[in-house]
Amino acid sequence: MKAFTNLLLSILGISLLACQSDKAQTISVDDIDFMTNDASEIFFKNVRQSYYDKQEIKAAGMDVFRMADRNETADYPLIHLAIAYNWRNDQAFLMVEPNDKITNPEAFEIWRVHPERQDTAIIRYAMGNMRDQVAFAHRLFQAINTEDQLVWFDGRSAVPIFDKFDDREVLRKTILDYYKLIGLTP
Repeated sequence: MKAFTNLLLSILGISLLACQSDKAQTISVDDIDFMTNDASEIFFKNVRQSYYDKQEIKAAGMDVFRMADRNETADYPLIHLAIAYNWRNDQAFLMVEPNDKITNPEAFEIWRVHPERQDTAIIRYAMGNMRDQVAFAHRLFQAINTEDQLVWFDGRSAVPIFDKFDDREVLRKTILDYYKLIGLTP
């Protein structure tokens, strides 16, 4: 009976660890090396790829994946992410793709406002290298996971961004899939 109880407690403990929220994950952008491995590629292709629209760029040896249920008709500012998988070099990158409501897609700011403390932080985007793209996306991911309010300034007024659950989820799932593809999530 004692062995059964210990086994049951062990299974329960493992189950609780496996069900932990992705909000608790502590991923550092410095840990990202952009490399994929066979296991992560197979998982993405067999489990997650069906949630994405795939664009093949054969000349570059690259496939670009965009979440299929992303909001392509938004009449408000929105930022999409695409996963670029370079299958020749076993590397994956995140690409930041603002919609046309963001007037300067090469450089803009998103204000992150904590709803209870009313403190703010600025998430700056400047089109740069792949590490810059991932760093920006990671900061958005952190803000979404802490349920901060995000605001884009168009030069005249503040416009809420990612205030719709579906928009937040598309971004969150894309980043989690990307992290899994490069081996950073359990």
